[in-house]
Amino acid sequence: MPTPVGSYEEDIDISHLKGRAGKSQLEWTVGKLLKGAGPGADPTEIDPYVSGPMTRPTRSVGTEYQNTTGKARMVVVSIYYTVSAETISTMTLARCGPSSPLGASDNVGMFSFVNPFASAADIYTTFSFIVPNNYYYEVYGGTIDQWIEYDLGVG
Repeated sequence: MPTPVGSYEEDIDISHLKGRAGKSQLEWTVGKLLKGAGPGADPTEIDPYVSGPMTRPTRSVGTEYQNTTGKARMVVVSIYYTVSAETISTMTLARCGPSSPLGASDNVGMFSFVNPFASAADIYTTFSFIVPNNYYYEVYGGTIDQWIEYDLGVG
């Protein structure tokens, strides 16, 4: 049977989702936060989660950057390590803190890996972290595969 084109209705279980009632109906908005809270809140007023487009800035491992956007920033990075044969190791992924230079107390993620192979191999991982406004951040190790940033609609 061919796939229908156009709109259709489907019953789905949304009991695990949370929403807010306002005016005369419950309203859901994808990718947005409702303004206000509590009784009488108007769910037609919305703030976007993301305040701008996704960006793919040119970034380098071990270089500190500062978020000066006035908003929180979400950083998503895919990195890889070329590791020796039969290796077990742990690497620091990223650092984020209120002042420069960043140090070990600013670590926001670590990556443990095992290379069970008899020869060197590239081990990939993807991680994300939030950078508050005016904070510094860096990816600390590995080789960057992809780096994506989103400025969030919250400060």
